[in-house]
Amino acid sequence: MDSSIFLEKISTLDPSLNSLKKREREQKASFILLNKILPNEEIVHDPTGKPHLLNKEFNISISHSADFICIQLKEKTFLCGIDIETKKEKALKIACKFMTSDEMLYLKTLPNKNSKEIFSALVWSAKESCYKALPNPSSNFKKDYETIFPIINPPTKTPNTLQIYYKNPKDSYSFTFDLGCKITSDYILTWVKDCKKH
Repeated sequence: MDSSIFLEKISTLDPSLNSLKKREREQKASFILLNKILPNEEIVHDPTGKPHLLNKEFNISISHSADFICIQLKEKTFLCGIDIETKKEKALKIACKFMTSDEMLYLKTLPNKNSKEIFSALVWSAKESCYKALPNPSSNFKKDYETIFPIINPPTKTPNTLQIYYKNPKDSYSFTFDLGCKITSDYILTWVKDCKKH
């Protein structure tokens, strides 16, 4: 996994967090994990809710799902976006709401429900990572974000990278994102490795 990625189980990070409500638990876990990485650093949020670091040397992206928390840190000149998903079946149920027609066609070719759930969660997570990386992104995952095919490995294995093309509907620019991916029995993790603006 990329050296800019930090992943922990919240319950092992600090067992006392288990008694807190979900939102408070996630916020405190974010601060504890960040303090392990960058002691004395603080997270602040802009008006859109996007996290930033007070020292402004790094971009930060944070994601939580079930008992997992992950943080990505990148130098300020690089876009930063990370997402973790633990409920694979949920993404498949709403796939038609966030997948393009090509992604839906690919989904239909997959041999079983498990591979369809993994692919759906992978695409959702990848688009979420791209969304988090962009300054003023569109939230229309179905129309403005699309997977670039072919995908290198079958969806039951971790591809080396997954590529997403994003076209900003309000401006003339677009991005091609290269994302790192990790698929385990517990979670699907994606993160922005690189991107090119067109």
